[in-house]
Amino acid sequence: GPDLLPDLDWLERTLGERNPIGKTGGQGRVRLVTLVTPCNPTGANVPQGLVDRAVNLCEAYGAWLFLDHAYAHFIHDGSRLATRTGPHVL
Repeated sequence: GPDLLPDLDWLERTLGERNPIGKTGGQGRVRLVTLVTPCNPTGANVPQGLVDRAVNLCEAYGAWLFLDHAYAHFIHDGSRLATRTGPHVL
């Protein structure tokens, strides 16, 4: 359910507070965000829209996004693995 998915409103607030747009460097900046999908241990598969939003937020605020698909082989319900590439995506 939605309670098992990442809270991207929280991520946006945190990036906005710690990584002001137009300012580089500084103590406490978020440099890397990790998104594991499907999640372990819940098995929640993050939908494409949330992955896209996480990519866009990290790019806007100058943070890297690490998409961890280590558990991709555990998707058994026919849903698709959401992924994305881009200049701020590892």
